[in-house]
Amino acid sequence: MSRNILHNDEFFSRVDKIRLHYGLKQNVFSELTGISNAYYSDMKNGRVGPSANFIYGIVKNFDKINPKWLITGEGEMFLPENTRIKETGAAYSWSKEILDTLANLSPERRNAIISLIDNMIKLTDNK
Repeated sequence: MSRNILHNDEFFSRVDKIRLHYGLKQNVFSELTGISNAYYSDMKNGRVGPSANFIYGIVKNFDKINPKWLITGEGEMFLPENTRIKETGAAYSWSKEILDTLANLSPERRNAIISLIDNMIKLTDNK
């Protein structure tokens, strides 16, 4: 039985790398990403998986971070300057790369990521 790709030590190693890069304490990082400090600790210790709200909070508040790297560990930690998320809401130039990545994942991994994206969309639709 395989584990959720977001529910593992490698994922939280990347999350901690982001937090430390920005010099943030765990409680501040938790607040910025929309979760409680206790929930962050539970995720880090493997008791629960990361929520869609948490992933969305990272992508929204740290627009230099490459979402593909965050979720899969592939690619560079930071997006190239010309592909960073724009406040204007412009289409992301890296969308094709994300779709290609999804197409190359196993069905189990692809479905997990699609489910996560669906949950993120629901969160943003409710705001």
